[in-house]
Amino acid sequence: MFKFLLLIITIWFSLDFLAYRSLHGQELQVYFLDVGQGDATLFITPSKQKILIDGGPGNSVLTKLGEILPFHDRQIDLLILTHPHADHLDGLLEVLKRYQVRILLLNPVYYSNGSYLELWQTLEKSSTQVWRAESKTDFELVDQIKLDVLFPYSVQLGLSYKNVNNASVIFKLTYGNTTFLLAGDAEREVEDLLLANNTELSANYFKLSHHGSRTANQLAFLRSINPRLVVISTGRDNKFGHPHAETSQTLAALNLPAWITSNTGSLHLSCNLETCETLDSGLF
Repeated sequence: MFKFLLLIITIWFSLDFLAYRSLHGQELQVYFLDVGQGDATLFITPSKQKILIDGGPGNSVLTKLGEILPFHDRQIDLLILTHPHADHLDGLLEVLKRYQVRILLLNPVYYSNGSYLELWQTLEKSSTQVWRAESKTDFELVDQIKLDVLFPYSVQLGLSYKNVNNASVIFKLTYGNTTFLLAGDAEREVEDLLLANNTELSANYFKLSHHGSRTANQLAFLRSINPRLVVISTGRDNKFGHPHAETSQTLAALNLPAWITSNTGSLHLSCNLETCETLDSGLF
């Protein structure tokens, strides 16, 4: 009986691993995860390195990771915390406890919050390297992937923000001909700074700032990005009314299609060096 169970487990493990290899092949896998009223995005490189941006509220990110990754895969190579609000941070606390996280990239702002304090306490007990994000920080990653931090500028580092949304790490990830822009919850004040500095913002995919709030995503900013698709990460029937009607009107004026996670679920893209295609999205 024991040998039979061992055989079944071995076969299941092998099939799980083969399915994982087959799914990811030699392409970049991108998951804009439906984690409710919050943000979480996962990139898996062709070499199977994993980049997780934010963790949403609660622990739903753990469920999503479990649905995507094989049970034995417990490593996150790069973790990016855009800013320390609970709807971006809380899920990462359990990720740090249950996964081996090699590098955490963040803007280490002053912010009084129990979850943020717990984050630093957890990091003190871990082997995770903590790197400070700033606009001079660019990374040449594996598989011809480039990560370009656009914000914060060095003069913003170490500040105490009245509005911590505007401390958000903003970056581009580029693979071949495709570029993704993620801006956390940065609001119009930061958008104006980026525009005033003639920052190269163009991207094929943009995760809309602040869940589609009217405090961000102004017309000039979106026009400068000129994406083919925007992703809006929101919770169903959220109390904030995200995405805001004003933002929806801006998207309509620019004829920009939007993927709204509260309506359609998670978005899964598979990208080669030329283009991306949508795979089994909305099913998880």
